[in-house]
Amino acid sequence: MTTLNLKKTVLWASALIATLTLISAIVGQQPRAVDSKVLRSAGTAKDALPGT
Repeated sequence: MTTLNLKKTVLWASALIATLTLISAIVGQQPRAVDSKVLRSAGTAKDALPGT
């Protein structure tokens, strides 16, 4: 493998890792879905997320 091909491969691998990291960060920040069960228990002793 030549030096130029190795540099291209490293560049593509770095770009792929950066892209996957960005996607993971975005997906990880998605809020929890709010459904009727969550709304019914909000503010009660059964509240799964008190104070949020």
